[in-house]
Amino acid sequence: MKLLITILAALVCCSVSAQTGTADTIYVDVPAEVEGLRMQTTECVAVGKKDKERFGKKFLGYSFMQTWCYNGEKLDTKKHKEIFKNIQYYPYDKVVFNGFVLDKLDMDYSTEAGVIPALIVGKYPVLIFRRETDMRAKIDSLLCDIGRKDQAVRADWAKVATGNVTQEEAIEYALKMEETDSTNLAAVSRILDTYGWTSGLSDEANKAIFLVIDHSDLKTMNKYIGLFRDAVEKGYISMNDLVTMEDRMLMNAGKPQKYGTQAYSLVEDGKTVIYIWPVEDPGKLDALRKSVGLMPIESYLEMVKQQGVEIIYDKTKTVADFNQ
Repeated sequence: MKLLITILAALVCCSVSAQTGTADTIYVDVPAEVEGLRMQTTECVAVGKKDKERFGKKFLGYSFMQTWCYNGEKLDTKKHKEIFKNIQYYPYDKVVFNGFVLDKLDMDYSTEAGVIPALIVGKYPVLIFRRETDMRAKIDSLLCDIGRKDQAVRADWAKVATGNVTQEEAIEYALKMEETDSTNLAAVSRILDTYGWTSGLSDEANKAIFLVIDHSDLKTMNKYIGLFRDAVEKGYISMNDLVTMEDRMLMNAGKPQKYGTQAYSLVEDGKTVIYIWPVEDPGKLDALRKSVGLMPIESYLEMVKQQGVEIIYDKTKTVADFNQ
């Protein structure tokens, strides 16, 4: 466990070094035909006094490299060795491959048994890098697929709101939506935690990030809300997307919302009735909605009614009424 903690700490350090550009960081250019790199690390010993002072007596360093190209072939031997010669047995958290981002982290056994300066044979990180442009396309495609799944399962759930389904069917829809949301959240969280909110994504991909986090729990929304505010500033999502999430956070925290974007269902006289979640200041509601590009609340209610879903806005309802 101690070794694993050390390894994960080194991975975090790798990210920091790439951004700070410390004196000991090596920036590596990779031939244009290379799509990806697979880098094996192992525990190494610093031989010279200067290296011991910079890196400590032992450190995790790159000991083996594999490359693959767009045509499916490996890089020719000469070019391969040219990339690797300056970073072999160099601390891997001090190496930056220009234009590449970390795609995957695995644990595997070092293949450097008995080779100096590699010291210990054991399980160490294997890092797989891909070109940033390739990763952006890959991430965009994945997010678009996730967004479509999010909306498809909610289209099914909308049938429940009409009241024209049995209790068994309603439970089935709810379980399906919960499973889809959980799977989507795991994928989107990994993307955001690994790459941040990547620039250059399509509108559909950006919307998918919003949808998945907006449909998550309060803890998750609190974790990413700062990222969402930055995304609005950068034009990735709209202001009404942001306030929708902020309203949902208020509702999940048991507080009145501000913009009237959230609804909640109650069972009354054996029937499911959908209400607008209580609003902080009903007198200012339409003005607030207009300021962020949302239609007046009555216009919104009429729109969803035409789609077969009736939502009631009762200004006398309080949060306490929904907690009974």
